[in-house]
Amino acid sequence: MSGFKIGNKEINHISGPIRVCVLKPPQSLKKEFEKEGCRAPYILLFGDEHFGKENECKKCSCDWADEDDNECCYKIDDPKFLKLFDSAITSNFPIDLYVEQAYEPRLGDPNIYNINKEIKYIDTEGFISKFIHDYKICYSKQHRSTLRYQKDCPTKDIRWHFIDIRNIEYGKSGEHMLNSGTNTFYTILYKYFNKDNKYTKEDVYNIAKKYINDEYYKEELTMMYYIIINGPQFVKDYITENSNFIIAKQIRKQVIDKLKNFSFWHNIISERINFYFKHYFKNSGFIVDDYLIVMRFYKDVILLLFEANNKTKEEFEEERLNLIQTIEKYDLFSKNILNLNNMLTMTVLACMVDIYTISRIFKRTTNGTPSFLSMIYSGDIHIENIKDILINYLGYSIIGEVNNEGRCQDVSNINFNLLKAKSEYT
Repeated sequence: MSGFKIGNKEINHISGPIRVCVLKPPQSLKKEFEKEGCRAPYILLFGDEHFGKENECKKCSCDWADEDDNECCYKIDDPKFLKLFDSAITSNFPIDLYVEQAYEPRLGDPNIYNINKEIKYIDTEGFISKFIHDYKICYSKQHRSTLRYQKDCPTKDIRWHFIDIRNIEYGKSGEHMLNSGTNTFYTILYKYFNKDNKYTKEDVYNIAKKYINDEYYKEELTMMYYIIINGPQFVKDYITENSNFIIAKQIRKQVIDKLKNFSFWHNIISERINFYFKHYFKNSGFIVDDYLIVMRFYKDVILLLFEANNKTKEEFEEERLNLIQTIEKYDLFSKNILNLNNMLTMTVLACMVDIYTISRIFKRTTNGTPSFLSMIYSGDIHIENIKDILINYLGYSIIGEVNNEGRCQDVSNINFNLLKAKSEYT
């Protein structure tokens, strides 16, 4: 019987996500992986909006004892729904679940509950928030055999993974985040390049020297300059064969030659960062000309800071005042276009989340067994990008996809049987 079937349940509706998509790997890719004793899995995608629960399925139940209920519907965060996937899992056929959970390198720490109190996440109302907050113990490998895990995690055997690496450390000192330099840059912009700010009257010349003569801040500003003048190239330079950057580590663990090739990933990054910039311009109302003006302004500010040691105070002040005039000319502060942190998070770094996710799915597992199904639950723009990459670069095909308005997805026409998919793998 066709339809969307997980275990022994044929499901008609899923409440919560704004998109459900099932992708199947091409036979050629499956064979390449099988030759290496690995698997190219089916991919099940759930796209979400991070806030609210509006327009979910009005009646969502799979209680067959209810005579009035002739359609099986599950909420995506319902433990009963997640438990269905466990019924297909054996030790040789695991399932992986990747969630847009903030990267937390200590998730395996025995003191996991106290540590997770430190994780700040703005999503507290949407369906995905349950996967981040209520199900946080599920990401801990060390807890999988404990009573607490069995009590608080809705699944027994699914392997849960976090994918949001935007706060991961980088740099020589190992103390910086990919977007941490924006905080330093913000401080400098708003304090020392704003004529209406009280800090403008301070001795900015000597303050600038303190910044660039401090190794920590100098490194942050150097990274910010590098990102500004060429964001994609900045990322590529951190994703090299000798890099310790987390994505580079995953690429070195890939199974097939195509995915071990760093140029393959660099090409994806170049094209897909443009995808995110298009979305950013569309949603923010900014135009390319605005972006170019701001990038030139950022570049000039940082260059002036770096040149403080080589300029007199009078020269420095003259150039700083010229930059303040640029802010006034283009009304940059009132446009809120100077939010570099937001821009990076929504473009370059958003793309890195997707690249990391895909590289995790296809890497050779360490002391583990490859999955036959990988599920991804994240913001829908990530899902759209990941789907396009899987189709255009790896030859995946769509079995079925629904992206109806609202949060009630009719999956009855998606011909996907989890147990049948499992039977296709050795």
